[in-house]
Amino acid sequence: MKPRFILVLLILALFTFSVQAETYHFGTSPKGTNISFSSETILESILGSVNTCSGDASINGDSGSVNISIPVDQMRTGIEVRDHHMLEDMWLDGKNFPTISFVSKHAKKLSDGKWEVTGDFTMHGVSKSKTVVVETNPIPDDKASMFGTGKWMRFKTEFSVKLADYDIKIESVAEGKVNEEWKIKVMLFGGTAEPK
Repeated sequence: MKPRFILVLLILALFTFSVQAETYHFGTSPKGTNISFSSETILESILGSVNTCSGDASINGDSGSVNISIPVDQMRTGIEVRDHHMLEDMWLDGKNFPTISFVSKHAKKLSDGKWEVTGDFTMHGVSKSKTVVVETNPIPDDKASMFGTGKWMRFKTEFSVKLADYDIKIESVAEGKVNEEWKIKVMLFGGTAEPK
């Protein structure tokens, strides 16, 4: 009985290890954050980006979670004056609301490398539920070293946000130049090594 009992314990231990969540940390590599936002109208096109963030994603079998936060004052559009205006209280109000964040409440695996994630997207102090489809791709070991130590995974998604949903009003001086709906593209590389 004793050898059989030990065997059972070993099997349970291996099973427990196999379903342990793997956590991938964001913002630990300067090459690992690629977030773009865009607005296009007949009068003006705006294409901006931010290349820093914090947060993590955990994958545990067919379930998972993700949280990410970006600093508003690091968002850039290529025009310094416009960047300054973007932080003013009539727009993102970076002084009172210094971050934009997404925190998942539910994640469902649709297929290998594809997830449906629902959570709270918070911008300008307003939180709204948002569902996005996230693609995940493990980085081969021989390429992972370009990002850092540990295992690495790429997370990619696209979605849109309506400014009015987050209490951001387009002032008359910007009418026709700023689209009410902005497109967001996210590509993040997360690593299993703990942030330093």
